[in-house]
Amino acid sequence: MRPLLVICLSACTLVDPGEETQATSCNGRHQDCVAPTAAITSPLAGATVSGTITISATASDNVGVTRVELLVDGALVATDTSAPYAASWNTTTRANGSHSISAKAYDAAGNVGTSASVVVTISNAATAVATTLFGMHLQNQTYPTVSIGALGKAASVGWCYVERTRGTYSWAVLDSWVDFAATHGVSFFYSNYCVPQWAAKPGATCECLNSSAGCTVTRCAGGVATLQDWRDFVAAMVNHYKNRATGQIHIWELWNEPFLEDTSTLFGMSAADFVPLANAAHDVIRANDPTATIIGPSGHSTDYDTYWGAGMTKDLDVVSFHGYPTASTPTAESLVSLRMTAIKNVMAKYGVSRPIWDTEGSWGTTSLTLDQQIGFVARFLLLHWANGVSRAYWYAWDNASWGHLQGTAAATAYQQTYNWMVGATMPSGCSVGGSVYSCSLTRAGGYQGLAVWNTSGSSSYTPASTYIHYRDLAGVVHAVAAGTPITIGIKPVLLENQ
Repeated sequence: MRPLLVICLSACTLVDPGEETQATSCNGRHQDCVAPTAAITSPLAGATVSGTITISATASDNVGVTRVELLVDGALVATDTSAPYAASWNTTTRANGSHSISAKAYDAAGNVGTSASVVVTISNAATAVATTLFGMHLQNQTYPTVSIGALGKAASVGWCYVERTRGTYSWAVLDSWVDFAATHGVSFFYSNYCVPQWAAKPGATCECLNSSAGCTVTRCAGGVATLQDWRDFVAAMVNHYKNRATGQIHIWELWNEPFLEDTSTLFGMSAADFVPLANAAHDVIRANDPTATIIGPSGHSTDYDTYWGAGMTKDLDVVSFHGYPTASTPTAESLVSLRMTAIKNVMAKYGVSRPIWDTEGSWGTTSLTLDQQIGFVARFLLLHWANGVSRAYWYAWDNASWGHLQGTAAATAYQQTYNWMVGATMPSGCSVGGSVYSCSLTRAGGYQGLAVWNTSGSSSYTPASTYIHYRDLAGVVHAVAAGTPITIGIKPVLLENQ
């Protein structure tokens, strides 16, 4: 006996009328209007989880399941197209506390079934803020007067500078930067950003980078004519720097901003041109320096959807982005959704779980008042760590046009934020109440700190009675009387209990 037929009020996919399914009939024709079912099987409801775990689900459908999405707090973590449906989830990407896990199952007709939610508690030991969160880019080899934990890439050391003619390498400038970093006890990472004219595709648009020296350095749009030329350069560079007696390079970013569209000065390339370069560099680095750290290409967070969609390797040690706000919303808070959440969503789509670094960021060229700059520095660093970004390379210490810090009160704020954060843990990230942000910091010996600010401007804030004073971004300590409000604003202050 066939099942009861009902009228379908929406378009559904036709199924074989001969199948004994729960298909319904629309206009007398059998069609699939039945949603799949799904259930989370692991972890169990009420479980306490930490580290990296496996999320598993079951799904079934009257015709067939085409894919299952696994979600945490409604955000996509991974997609699986075949049973058993499962994915790894790094719980350290979420704050400690309760979180909801669910699954969505899809069929070919577009029907969707959502599982019941499973609530778990994340309990990860908080990681102390490392000095390497505080990365810095320099234009010149004058070491910053603030504390930093890592040195970013240098200028004038791209492929088009180092190998101006095939097979002839000019290492001197890059050597000096690597040795400069080693002298100060910090790491240095390399990121290429140009294709030399001799290696470019025929007919490529090129520009001269050193006209005063006779245009011996040119960079060109697009990819390379012969991929082996790029492989040879990467191999020469990795082997030159992996065992030097002085400075070495063991951190490699696959490319700097390959998809910039400013064809007047900086040359981007298509995914078809770029992905072979990225994969070739990855393979050469892995073969010649297996323990090296490979950072994915930098730029906009959503570019990774293009990279991975076009076949770029997912065997990365770090995923990166560049943390600049838009001119219309030049705030540190805007970077959370614009860059940090965006890149996590793309990583989840492709099942990638890796550390995240901001390899270049600041307020950029946006015009801010000095107070806005001071506040931006501290908020930028606090929010990066709170949102799971373990390194943030400021751009730049001594660039007059881009995030300039040298000799300013914003540099003082950078140092104060370093003092607040390094060695402390941030057990619960940052919380938001309206326009007021607060980030808790703890240390051994019962220390409790709370960085707090108001993005809307000055307002009254009454600290909890446990706090006895607060520090401002100039380094001044102010006493706090129990029950007495203080004034907060766009520049964070740090409340402390000791």
